[in-house]
Amino acid sequence: MPEMTKKEIRNFLLQGTFTGKLGTINKNGIPHIVPIWYTLDEDNIIFNTCNNSVKAKNIRGNNRVSLCVDNQIPNTSILICYY
Repeated sequence: MPEMTKKEIRNFLLQGTFTGKLGTINKNGIPHIVPIWYTLDEDNIIFNTCNNSVKAKNIRGNNRVSLCVDNQIPNTSILICYY
């Protein structure tokens, strides 16, 4: 599957309400994956969480995250990684 351009990613994320799966890394190196609702603000993906949530603590400790957004059609999910 060819890599999507930024414009294609943005268009995909704006076409409906999808649930994202946010992946972070715990202090001990174990992945932590949780569903999130998100929105876009220009080119930024925005979501909220409690200050003391596991994902918030993980992001403060290691800001590398992955976000998988599934549009409910088999074999058409996209993975967005931010480092």
